[in-house]
Amino acid sequence: MKSPLEYANTPTIDDLAKNGILGLHDPIEPGYAVESDVGNLAILGYNPDLYYPGRGSFEALGVGINLEDGDIAFRANFATIKKIN
Repeated sequence: MKSPLEYANTPTIDDLAKNGILGLHDPIEPGYAVESDVGNLAILGYNPDLYYPGRGSFEALGVGINLEDGDIAFRANFATIKKIN
């Protein structure tokens, strides 16, 4: 039985796989492991050491909270624990 992806018509992806190239990119410096927030800043030309305010500020801006000088924004993941008897 085929998966949905095996049934899918994917000429663009097939062309990329056939004719594309693959490589690694170090957006900051070799050996510096980055997450998406820091990596995206670096790819866009910003030095994360100078311009990265922390993930909390990005999350706040993403939900429409405007931060002012002196504000501190924390990021947290919430979870619910269900007690099973």
